[in-house]
Parts: sequence; structure tokens; C-alpha cells
Amino acid sequence: MKFHSILTCIPLESYMLHLAVNIQIHFSLVSPQKGLEIFILAGQSNMSGRGGMQLKEAADGYKYMMWDGVVPEECNAKPGSILRLTASLEWEEAHEPLHYDIDPAGPIGVGPGLVFAASLLRSHEAKFGKGTAPMIGLVPCAVGATSMSKWKKGSFLYNKMILRTKAAIEKGGTLKGLLWCQGESDTINEELGASFALKLATFLQDVRTDLQSNSFPIIQVGIPWAHHPHPKILKEVRQAQMAQANASEHVFIVDALGLPLQSDNVHLTTEAQTTLGLMLVEKFNSVTDSYLVSSHM
Repeated sequence: MKFHSILTCIPLESYMLHLAVNIQIHFSLVSPQKGLEIFILAGQSNMSGRGGMQLKEAADGYKYMMWDGVVPEECNAKPGSILRLTASLEWEEAHEPLHYDIDPAGPIGVGPGLVFAASLLRSHEAKFGKGTAPMIGLVPCAVGATSMSKWKKGSFLYNKMILRTKAAIEKGGTLKGLLWCQGESDTINEELGASFALKLATFLQDVRTDLQSNSFPIIQVGIPWAHHPHPKILKEVRQAQMAQANASEHVFIVDALGLPLQSDNVHLTTEAQTTLGLMLVEKFNSVTDSYLVSSHM
């Protein structure tokens, strides 16, 4: 497996960002030769990825978090088969961290998106035969520490997600799904927890309206948080997530509760992100009667 090194760091003394990005392997922009199957990756930090974070200390005592550079083997895919939409709306070969130029909220590591895409291609070839898999286009949009109010229609993050998705479609792609992992920031007080259900339902409907499709699957991630300071609010938010999956057509959920967490008890480890990516693939395949049939026929 080939690794690339991207350094991202943030001081522990403050949550103000000091982000350094050092890409040691350059990824070329790509012009797809055939239509892409597009998946939106949106929500908070467990979607953008914090897997593989390590605490480092400089010689002068400055402490920061840094990605360890380890890419799960489940991310392996044929070169050119998985692309990511950059911040400048260009396609490039997908690589970890997928959100390195999208999420300014902290150090970026491994998320579930690339494991999901690579595993989805393998499952397609297992079903339809070698060489039949399409190209997948990932549209990273997640930003850490964002509540549902930051994603409401008309907000910066919402508008950016819609703009990026439409740009991907206009470049010759077909929207196949939204992977949505958000909710931790709405568990910090009772007011946010109480309003979460309505905000989530409104958001999901607005996304469908603005992307002009009522049928693409939206797969939520049930949020994990060990030793939560407000367990009743956490329960309320998780119940709202489950209720949406039960009440809304084409809205589903996989539950990350119980997956390994880092020492902060909030962020998923690389192992957990790998498992989550596989869970998302399993759910997607189970709810689509004919996965990417248009690419197979």
C-alpha cells in the first residue's frame, strides 16, 4: 500500500485553528472518462475524519494533534476508480484525508468515506463480475463542531454542499446517496436537543427539494459518545435520528454506538472508521434493489 503524508495540527490550549497542510505526494486532477456515481459526505468531524490522531509535542513544548498517516487497506481500489471533488470543484484521485481542503475545524484524519467507496466497488464486482464496477465520485462537505443550525437551508455550509453536489452532477455524474453523520454538537444543551428532531427533518426534506430527487438514499450515522455529560440529551438526539429512519422513505441509519473511540470519547478511531465504512456499504446494498444497475447494463 502506498501512503501519503498530510500534516494537520491544532493547539490544545485553544480551539482556534492553526492548520498546516503539507502534501508530500501530489495528486493529479482527473477528467472522468465515464459518468460518476456520486456520494455526498456531510455532517461533523466523524464524517470528515479524525481517525489516527496522535498527540505530539515539539521541542519547545508546543502540543498538537497529528494524523499518523496510516490508511486502512480497505481503502485500496483500482487507480482512477474513486475520485474526490476538491475545494476548487475539480476531480482528483481520492485519497486520505478526504476532507483535507474542506474541513477547517481541526486536524483531519481517516473517515468512513474512502472505505465505503472502495468496498462498494468490490461488492459490485463480486455481484456483477470483474471489470464491471463504475467510477465513484465522492463530494466531501463535512465540517467538525457544527450543529444542525449550521446546516439549515440558506446557511453557508448548506449552500456550499448543494453547490458542490450540483457541480459534481453537472460534470457528468449521477447522485446515488448522502452519507450523513451529525448530531454531537446538538447534545450540549437542552435547547439544542429539543429542537434537533424538527431541524433534522427539515434539513433532509430541503436537501431532496434542492437536489430535485425524492429517491436517493440518505444514510445517517447514529452518533457515538462515551460517558456523555448529558446522557438524556444524547438519548433524545439519537432517538430523533432513529425516528427519521423509521418515518421517512429512503432515509436509513447505521449505529456507531459501541465502536472504538479515541481518548476524547467522541471521535472514532481508524479501526472504528473502517468498520463504519463497511456498515455503510452493507446498509446501502441492502436498501438498493439493483446497485448501480445502469453501470452494469
